[in-house]
Amino acid sequence: MTTKLYLNSYNLEGNSTITATGTDDKGKWVILDETLFHAQGGGQKSDIGLINDASVISVIHAEKDQVKHYIVEENLLKTGDQVHMIVDEENRMTNAKLHTAGHFISALVEESCVGIRAIGGHHWPGESRVEFEGTSDIEDLISTINKEINQKINDNLGIKIEGDPQKSRKIKIGNYTSVPCGGTHLKSTGELVGLRVTKVKSKKGRLRMSYEINE
Repeated sequence: MTTKLYLNSYNLEGNSTITATGTDDKGKWVILDETLFHAQGGGQKSDIGLINDASVISVIHAEKDQVKHYIVEENLLKTGDQVHMIVDEENRMTNAKLHTAGHFISALVEESCVGIRAIGGHHWPGESRVEFEGTSDIEDLISTINKEINQKINDNLGIKIEGDPQKSRKIKIGNYTSVPCGGTHLKSTGELVGLRVTKVKSKKGRLRMSYEINE
């Protein structure tokens, strides 16, 4: 098992121990006893960075609740090594903002539109969107939600982690309903300046809302 420190820590640097190494069709990987690197999933891309001087290029969930860190290394890393982790801050913040924005938009839409329920999200740069179950009059929906976004950004709502981070983690934005999530997030909505909904599409009882953040 890999303890996923990113589930309850905002730290971008720390120490760990390599518990296994290997190579597969995706490349060379190492497993750590605990990690600050977010593993890809939940609609969010993985962290990147460094383990010692080895570049971490991808991170994924693996069997037995472990996390594989795919690396490009100059000096050999081996099982038992004590290593230092550095998560790339720019990449982390980009992904944390987009993931937080997805939950934020979901909360606002569910509050504004009766019978609409968020069912999924994709929070990758350049293709971020949230999907909802239900239908709504979409004619003025973009302008309505963007007004709400700007207001709640100005309100600087706090974002906190609830539950057991490793087993039953939830994210709560302001007074909105807590939702299960294993991604990385901001500390408040005030950090979402530049967020806006760009497109809404309604089809066959589903609503898709695309968004971006322009800083």
